[in-house]
Amino acid sequence: MVGRLGRRAVEALVLLFALLGFSYVPLGEHTGLEHTRAIMSTDAARRAARELAHSWLDLRQRWLGDPRGNLPAPAPSGGADQPSSEPLRELLSKSAPAEPASAEAPASQ
Repeated sequence: MVGRLGRRAVEALVLLFALLGFSYVPLGEHTGLEHTRAIMSTDAARRAARELAHSWLDLRQRWLGDPRGNLPAPAPSGGADQPSSEPLRELLSKSAPAEPASAEAPASQ
């Protein structure tokens, strides 16, 4: 366990130094982070991101179907499907199994 924990600590330290290097060490006139931000702010990169998102949504719809297609139809207004106004205790007592007759009497309110 200590060996695994030590290995994870070393990996985290290496990752930290890699992120610091990417953020602060210049590669020419700019750091790696600044180069990445400049590339991602171009029109071509924005268009590619938009097309990638569109492709991902199409693929998800093909695999899973339309997520809105599985919803039930809305209840007609004024119908009997309105939420019950019964107190919570009455609703719970209806769903609870019947208690044996030898059980204590319920406390009165």
